Amino acid sequence: MDYILGHRASFYKRSLDNGNTWGPKYVLDSTSAFWPGLASSGSMVVVSLNKQIDTSNTEVFFRRSINNGTNWDAIQRITNASGRSEDPAISAQGNNIHISWNDKRSGIMQIYYRRSTDAGVTWGPETQLTNASGSNSCYTTMVSLDGTNADVPYGYSIGGIFHIWFRQSSNNGLTFAPEMQLTSGTVSQVYPYLVRSGSRLHLVYPQIGTGTGTRYIYSSDGGATWDTPVTLSSTGFQPFIAYSGCVLHVIWPDSGKIYYKRNPTGNCGNTSGITGLVNASNTGLSLSASPNIFSQSTKIKFTLSNYGRVSLKIFDIQGREVETLVNGILFAGKYEVIWKSSSSGKLSSGVYFYKLEVNDFSITKRLLLVK
Repeated sequence: MDYILGHRASFYKRSLDNGNTWGPKYVLDSTSAFWPGLASSGSMVVVSLNKQIDTSNTEVFFRRSINNGTNWDAIQRITNASGRSEDPAISAQGNNIHISWNDKRSGIMQIYYRRSTDAGVTWGPETQLTNASGSNSCYTTMVSLDGTNADVPYGYSIGGIFHIWFRQSSNNGLTFAPEMQLTSGTVSQVYPYLVRSGSRLHLVYPQIGTGTGTRYIYSSDGGATWDTPVTLSSTGFQPFIAYSGCVLHVIWPDSGKIYYKRNPTGNCGNTSGITGLVNASNTGLSLSASPNIFSQSTKIKFTLSNYGRVSLKIFDIQGREVETLVNGILFAGKYEVIWKSSSSGKLSSGVYFYKLEVNDFSITKRLLLVK
C-alpha cells in the first residue's frame, strides 16, 4: 500500500532470484481503501483488493496473473454490499481461490466468504460465516487452505471484548462446520493468523491491553481441540506464522522493528520449545541407497514428511561437490533418483557421500564406488 497523487494505491513487486534483486513496482489499483492480500499457486499469482467506491462504500475486488506476475488480468468485483466490505484475505491452492473479508451490509460487521474452483474465472455465492447480533460484531478475518480443508479464524467481539473464533470446511469451502471459540478471558485477542499442515493447526494472534503480546495456540487433531495458549512475547502486534518441514517460524512487529522466533520441531508435534537446533534423525526424513557398493549406478531413495525445499548432492571424500541430483521444492512423499557414476565424469573408485537437505535439516550417508 502506497499513495498516488494523495490517494491510497495497491502496488506489486516481484523477485525472480530469491529476493536478491527486485523488478519495478506495478500498480494493481489506484483507488484502494485498505491493504491488499496476496497468494500464489504455481505460476498463478492472485491479489485481493479493497477499493473505495464512494465516501460510504468500500468493496472487495480480485486480480490475477497466470504467468508469475508478468501480466495481469482485469480487476473483478467480488462483493456487492453497498457498504463496508473491507480487509480481504486471500488464499490459493491449485485452481482453488478462497477470499474472506469483514462486511457490514447488515448494519453489523460480519465475516463473509467466497470461493472460486476454476482459478478465478467464476465465483460461488457470497456467504455469511458469522451470526453476530445486537452490539456484538466480528472482525479481523483470514483464510487458510490445505488440500480440501479451508480454515477461517476471526475476531468476535461480545460485550466489547474480542476473542478468536473459528470456522472450518473439510470439503473445499462447500459447507462449514459450526463456529468454535478458541480463546477467552477479560482481555481482547484479535487479528488471528493460521497455517495448517495435515491435522496440525498453528495459530498466532496479538493480545490487546493487559498482558499485551504475541500468543500461539496449537491443535493436533484438525481443530477439534486446542492446547493452552503459549506466550511468545509480552509486546508487539499482528504476528504471522509459517512452517518449513518440522520448523515453525513466527514474526511480529514491535516499536518499529521486526522480531522472529522459531520452534525447530513444532510442526512435528512438539510445541514447547521455540529456539535452538534439532537433530535431523528426529525429523521423519529417511534416506537410503541400493546397491551401496556399486560400479555403474545406484538408486537413492528418500522420504519427505512435509513439503519443503530439497537438495540431494554427491560429495567426494575431500568434501568437494561432485553432482547435484535434486534442487527444488517437493511435496511430502517417497522419491527415487538414479545416480550414474559416468554422468559425473571420470570418477575413481572410493568412498563418496550423498547428502539430503530439507529446509533446516540434513542427512548424510556413505557410498562405495568400485570399478
